[in-house]
Amino acid sequence: MKEENIDETGLNSKIVSFSEHGSEWIEKLKDQIQAKEDGKLLKFIEVSHPADIADAISHLDSEDAIYLFRLCNTEQRTNVLVELNEEIQMVFVNSLNLKEISPIVENMESDDATSLFDEISPEKAEAILNSLDKEDSSKIRNQMNFEENSAGRLMTSDFAVVKEDENVRKGIINLRKASRESDNIYLIYVTDEKGVLKGFVKLKDLFLSSPTTKISKIMKDNIKSIHFDSDKQEVAKFFRKYDYVSAAVVDDNGVILGRITVDDILDIMQEEASKDILRLGGVSEDERLSTSIFVSLKRRLTWLNLNLVTAIVASSVVSMFEDTIQKIVVLASLMPIVAGMGGNAGTQAITIVVRHIATGDLTSKNWFLAIRKELIIGILNGIDNEVWNPKTDEMLEFNYEVKTLKDGKAKNKKILCEQFNLDPTKPLFTFIGRLVGEKGADLLPEICSIALSRNPNEINILILGSGDSNVEHGLTQLTHFYSGNYNAYIGYNEKLAHIIYAGADYLLMPSRVEPCGLNQLYALRYGTIPIVRRTGGLKDTVLDIGDGGFGICHDHTSVYDVNHSITRAIDLYNDSKLFEKTRKTIMQIDHSWEKVAQEYIDVYQSLKN
Repeated sequence: MKEENIDETGLNSKIVSFSEHGSEWIEKLKDQIQAKEDGKLLKFIEVSHPADIADAISHLDSEDAIYLFRLCNTEQRTNVLVELNEEIQMVFVNSLNLKEISPIVENMESDDATSLFDEISPEKAEAILNSLDKEDSSKIRNQMNFEENSAGRLMTSDFAVVKEDENVRKGIINLRKASRESDNIYLIYVTDEKGVLKGFVKLKDLFLSSPTTKISKIMKDNIKSIHFDSDKQEVAKFFRKYDYVSAAVVDDNGVILGRITVDDILDIMQEEASKDILRLGGVSEDERLSTSIFVSLKRRLTWLNLNLVTAIVASSVVSMFEDTIQKIVVLASLMPIVAGMGGNAGTQAITIVVRHIATGDLTSKNWFLAIRKELIIGILNGIDNEVWNPKTDEMLEFNYEVKTLKDGKAKNKKILCEQFNLDPTKPLFTFIGRLVGEKGADLLPEICSIALSRNPNEINILILGSGDSNVEHGLTQLTHFYSGNYNAYIGYNEKLAHIIYAGADYLLMPSRVEPCGLNQLYALRYGTIPIVRRTGGLKDTVLDIGDGGFGICHDHTSVYDVNHSITRAIDLYNDSKLFEKTRKTIMQIDHSWEKVAQEYIDVYQSLKN
């Protein structure tokens, strides 16, 4: 049994969150509050993070929560109050007197204070503001003048700043002063005499430089800033794009007003994600557990009524087939399946569209393409199973099927390797096709050279194709450096292509463009595992083995990505059981013309009806 780390408080001193320790832990805390065991409670406050104290408070009734809160000092109260959700914050603000709440607000960063004042009554807010000193009150009043949900409301006016013509010593003095007001300072901003933002200095550069060094010598001037009027969603996109941990907020003239830190943006992202999920279900973002039944019902009625209308339409469609259902009663059992699958498909489409709206990928210019993609069923190319069939292929010396795959491919591989002076005991990678940039063939000389150098005498590579003369020359030259592990046939030979598909272990397809793609289908049919870039028809027909599929995929047409995939392929080859299982699986996938033709017929009938 695992030993609990219990200290003199009677509680686990390594608390992470209430949810991880259950009701027994919170009951002990309640007992200590009821018994007024202040010593143990103070110890709990001392060793706990403010977020954990807030977590505990959220599971106490209001009287016990306020008792625990009042045991905290001013700094602890400030940090805990910031961590609480809005509803519980309001309980505390309304329960504490002015002498208790004023020091807490004074200790808050301006953005947190502004957020708090957004939720309380104007009368209460004015009373608290009047109790603060002039500087703190002025900061908060100024920030509340900005538009709600704007960068001006999100920013904190506590930041470190130094003028560009000042020296490092002055910068350090300013930094120390700013640190008294705020804990999360990641850099010091640089301005001119008028306060216009010019750049920033990293703390590392500041402390490692000589005290007399001019700030202009060590500052970075490639700084991005946010306008105070920017919407909070635009601010979130800004942080995602530039990976900032802190960003300056400026006015129309570029004068720095404050800064926004990444922790504020995480809160916004969570808030927006919650809103999107709630809207998806037709529920207001203002919905709370404490919201009354009648208010919730009123908010949901519009969505429920819309669903009622669509359900009536669906039932009227079913009624059109009443006579058919009466004649073939078994069809009635399929109705819930059709309805369920339709609902699932609709949910998937809505989820994808909502996500694209949230990320900004879906715009007024491309919405039609997105809708068309969700409405029309994609149909893949097919292959002629009579021509491309390892069981009956007349171009092979050794035919095979799924049951005889291992022996059949080994024999064809041996013939192929003898013809091209390769080692049949090593994994064989191949490329078949036009040696042009669209197919990624211009990278093949470098891909092959790196792969063979990294894996000396461990792999074989065989190229079949023709096209760009420079690529042909580069591939031919490699035969002089990697004889015995590499070869290239410049040109095209139909019979050789069949033998390669039958004897190879892997097919390389690093295509930049591949609208449909057939080579990967031939490879699958012959039990050769395709290594493809996720593009066009390749991403529709080859699913990565790491995602439960049967191929090896990468995202970019680059030497690095392809060689990373080759390394993965070598690892798969060395796992003989999984390798053979994968080859048998891909041979059984049906990409025949018959299947594709039926899909076309089905889509045509659905569109016609």
